[in-house]
Amino acid sequence: KNLNLHQKLMSAPSSPKHKLSATLSNKWEVDYAAKIRSGAVYDIETETPFAELTGEFLKDVKLNSSECVLIIPDEKKSADELEDGFKHQCRVYRLPLLKPTTGHRTIDIRPLLSKSGVSTYDPGFVSTASCHSTITFIDGPKGILLHRGYKIEDLCDNSDFEELSFLLLYGELPNSADKLYHVSQIKSHTLVHEKMITFYKGFRYNAHPMAIMCSVV
Repeated sequence: KNLNLHQKLMSAPSSPKHKLSATLSNKWEVDYAAKIRSGAVYDIETETPFAELTGEFLKDVKLNSSECVLIIPDEKKSADELEDGFKHQCRVYRLPLLKPTTGHRTIDIRPLLSKSGVSTYDPGFVSTASCHSTITFIDGPKGILLHRGYKIEDLCDNSDFEELSFLLLYGELPNSADKLYHVSQIKSHTLVHEKMITFYKGFRYNAHPMAIMCSVV
C-alpha cells in the first residue's frame, strides 16, 4: 500500500489492470497529458460542405437530413423581377445541418459571411450555438446541466471531487483502481511553491479575492 506519490506508474488511468508496482516510467507525465488531448475535438467536420448551388441543381432541389438551403435575393432587383426570373436573380447556398447528441439541430454558418457576403442578426446569441462541447451540455431555461451525459444532481449526490474530475478528463467514471491512481496524481501536484506567498503579500489587505486570484494566475 506504500506508494511514492512523486513517482509515475506506466499504466494509463483507463487501464483495467492497475497495479501499484515498482515499475515506473519518466514518460508518464507526457502520456497522461497526451491521453487527455487525444479525446478532444477541436473543430467539427461536416459531411455536407457549404456551397453555392447553381445551374441544373436548382431545377430539382433534393436535400437530405444533414443539409438545408438558404436563398438570398439580389438586393438590386424588384419583387416582380425576382418572381419572373427566380433562379437568375437569387443566390442559393447549401448549408450543413448539424445534429448533436443532445439539444437542437444547428445550421453551420461558419463560412456564410466570407462566401455569401451576408451575416446573421442574433442579439444575445439567443438562437446561436457559440461553441461545441464533448464534456458539458447546458440548457438554462430548462435548468439542465449535464457532464458527460450525467445529470449534475446525480453527480453531486453520488460522486466526489476525484470521481468528477476523472469523468471530465476521460469521459467515464473511474473504477476503484482508476480512482486510487487519479487521487495519487492529484496529491502529487498539490504542493504550492513558497514564492507564491510573496505574490499574495503584495496585495492590500482589502483587495478583492477574485482580483487577487486572477493576478496571481
